[in-house]
Amino acid sequence: MKKFFLLFFLSPYFLISQTWECIPSAPKAGETVKVIFDLTGSKIQHADNIAINALEYANHNGQAIQVAQTKAGNQLIGIITLNPETKSVLLHLADMDNSEHNENNNGEGYFIPVCNSDGKQSAESTMAQAVLYRDWGGLYGMNRTASIAFDWMKKAVAAQPDLKNSYWANYVSVLYGADKSEAGQAEAMALLESIDNGKDTEEKDLISIIRWYDRLGASEKSEALKAKILKKWPKGAYAKQETRRQIGMEPDLAKAEGMIDDYMKKNAPLDESDEAAISQLRSNLA
Repeated sequence: MKKFFLLFFLSPYFLISQTWECIPSAPKAGETVKVIFDLTGSKIQHADNIAINALEYANHNGQAIQVAQTKAGNQLIGIITLNPETKSVLLHLADMDNSEHNENNNGEGYFIPVCNSDGKQSAESTMAQAVLYRDWGGLYGMNRTASIAFDWMKKAVAAQPDLKNSYWANYVSVLYGADKSEAGQAEAMALLESIDNGKDTEEKDLISIIRWYDRLGASEKSEALKAKILKKWPKGAYAKQETRRQIGMEPDLAKAEGMIDDYMKKNAPLDESDEAAISQLRSNLA
């Protein structure tokens, strides 16, 4: 059985990292996986109530999944069924009676890779591992080191270049954290512009790009993108957001009330978020 000492080459504390096994050692999506942790010498070795927490990344989202577990001596055993869309799973051991006693591989996490038929971790699994570590790792006390996550992302993109576009938001965020040099910012800007100019880019993604343009000091690009969004989606999320902002800034209460009425007529029928926003606006006017 193949033993995983994940990230030992990155951590000066690898000698005290938890020893564990993953069976099969190269699992595929949809398979059932057994993980075995040897707790000998661990700070949670004698804990009575240990939980194996598992967070999977699937369909571009992190979500907790169930683990069936047993304990035999110093071995903690967990059974996890990967769903067909799973790309990576982050594991964390918790002493449920003492929140200070947790085991997370010295902040670097334990990851179940999802592998191809050749037994190697897929490029998208590597990308998902980086996303779990950087974007979701705070839930389990991970170090969330940007340079580590970015190294994984670069490896994934080198093997499968289209992942840079499909994970663009995660990539730009990690790149910005790992490399604030001119070259790093230029790479981020080039990717943002590529997504901005894509014919099928959704409004929600373009709204995110506006924030990145502003963060990177590209005010002209930001203003141009705002105009493009308003033209393409005159009743979209950004148009509504801007109208609500203008209403909130209007000092004339009577005029603001009229603007709210116009907003309601323009965007009828209203959804729950619209109604909640209108309620908040009226509350602010009271």
